[in-house]
Amino acid sequence: MCIVTYVPFETGFVFTSNRDEQIHRPALPPMRYQVGENQLIYPKDQTHGGTWMAVDSQKQRLSCILNSKGVFPPTDIPKKSRGLLAINSLTENPCTVFSETALKNVAPFVCILIDPLADVTMTQFHWDGLKLHTSYPALSVPKIWCSSSLYSETEKLRIESYFYEKAPELSAFPDQIVKAHKNTFARPKNSVVYLEQGKDIQTVSISSYFHSTAHKTLHYEDLVKGECITVDCS
Repeated sequence: MCIVTYVPFETGFVFTSNRDEQIHRPALPPMRYQVGENQLIYPKDQTHGGTWMAVDSQKQRLSCILNSKGVFPPTDIPKKSRGLLAINSLTENPCTVFSETALKNVAPFVCILIDPLADVTMTQFHWDGLKLHTSYPALSVPKIWCSSSLYSETEKLRIESYFYEKAPELSAFPDQIVKAHKNTFARPKNSVVYLEQGKDIQTVSISSYFHSTAHKTLHYEDLVKGECITVDCS
């Protein structure tokens, strides 16, 4: 559940995710993990072992997932954590990971996969619980995603309007993007804008991947503990 932005600039892009989650759900800051032949860097959800954003430092690919509205699997069958899909999409064939057959026991989500070295550089997979919808946003255009399970359509429109108004400024000064996510998009515990109330949800962290020809880093801010870490992804 989160707000995610993609902002291109002259020599690269910044991809940033606010994680809105229950404050007591434990998570680890970004670390390097060897998954098969892939060296991934990601913050880790300690409850299910997945993540909301992962970077393949060798292949320069990124995957990010956020919750969505839709049809949920029956409660009496084992479910696969959506956070594992962000990892699997970088270590396996995305066509296999995001097939409707493979997703039948997965709750609704939106997953964005960025591969700057591929012919199709950005792919969006939206699973509504019944059908998979695939689209290809342009890498040259700023974009924002809001979790439909947490934000109303009215609130999403307000957030989107603000973002697209500020997008040219953010493209010109990409170092200001994390500040915008923290000062504008971050929400306090049990914010009145959340669709889910009384669950101690707040913006618990900000993860921001900076990708340029000069360097690549993953910056992480834990808003609960007040700690920051930046990992070199080159």
